[in-house]
Amino acid sequence: MRRASEDGEAPRSDEREYSVPPMNLAAPVSQSGFPVSNQQWSRIKGQICGISSNESLWFSASLASLTGGISFLIGVVSLAQLEGVAFWITVSFYVAMTIGFTGAFLCFIFYKVGKKSREDDIKAVLGYMDEIEQTFINANR
Repeated sequence: MRRASEDGEAPRSDEREYSVPPMNLAAPVSQSGFPVSNQQWSRIKGQICGISSNESLWFSASLASLTGGISFLIGVVSLAQLEGVAFWITVSFYVAMTIGFTGAFLCFIFYKVGKKSREDDIKAVLGYMDEIEQTFINANR
């Protein structure tokens, strides 16, 4: 117990003042849900992991364009060996060859971008499912 000082002052306290930063507290909200068994949850995750990409159309188009470009390249080489071929025919083959190779390149780029986007989406969904699973596990401890 502390004594009052001789001057009549109030006793000093060993308590210190602490400043607490303001916090935003959210009130609990009722949520509805439905139970999912571990087997169902694993099956959903397996289905998501098994999603195949439909970008094969772009890959097929790039191969078709590449094949066309190579065919026209062979045509250009063949025309170069022939004499008396009209100039417009040679130019047409060069243009077709260029279009074929450019189309193959662009289709391959679209294929890679589409595949990457799909893989990122699958990873994001699986990450969210892992987060939900972890929240459930932590709540039941």
